[in-house]
Amino acid sequence: MKWWVVGFLALAACGFQASPADGTGSDPGAGSDPGDSTGGPPQGTPTADKVANLALGDSALGTADFTIGVAGGNDPAITIDTQRLAIGGLTLPAGVSFVTARQDGTGPELAVLHAKVLTIQQPVKVIGGRPLVIVCDSLFLSEQIDVTAHTMPASGRASDPSALTGDASGAVELYAHTLLSVSGLVNAGDASDHFGPPGGGGNQRPGVLVVQSRAISNTGSLVAIDGDGSGNSGQLFWISSSTPSGNLSPDPTTVAP
Repeated sequence: MKWWVVGFLALAACGFQASPADGTGSDPGAGSDPGDSTGGPPQGTPTADKVANLALGDSALGTADFTIGVAGGNDPAITIDTQRLAIGGLTLPAGVSFVTARQDGTGPELAVLHAKVLTIQQPVKVIGGRPLVIVCDSLFLSEQIDVTAHTMPASGRASDPSALTGDASGAVELYAHTLLSVSGLVNAGDASDHFGPPGGGGNQRPGVLVVQSRAISNTGSLVAIDGDGSGNSGQLFWISSSTPSGNLSPDPTTVAP
């Protein structure tokens, strides 16, 4: 199986317009605020590896480190909004950017966070209409990333039935060039019936989670959940030379880097 089979993130909502040429990712027509686009286009050198779902020009590592939360803290969850391109009330430092990019250059819009070393030590709740893609050199996750629907639209809520297994309710991709270290939890999928068809019936779709790195250390949990209670699992893709490890649900589809 080739990496490009992971064209699954054609799950992005189809209602968004193209980003403006300045690369800020703002889309007033979709209800976003240009002032929420942060960091400008990526400034680093594109990675030597092909980042799944991104064109080479959109695959640059950030040039500055970024930390969310305080080690040992007890902070409530911070919200990453993939429509407004906002991370709580945080201001991104120079060298870190949160912008939109087209899947493989021409497909649906993704929200891409570029950093050098990204450390997440505070719970993160992802909302918004675009799937979240993180691109960094190293990623250290000791808390939870929750990309499930509760009372707000799920990130990556899709309307494209031609995606890998139909559309998805929650989608997230984690790319770390050198090391992806997870001791917390990544949870992707639709956990509620809030977004079923009128009158109920629940048309939630399973979540999609991609992890990609030259080295992955997972002592935590990577989960792509069932979206509608039917027993259909989500999709978990493991793109690495590292042997899959830790708590993985479902069993991952392994893809040679």
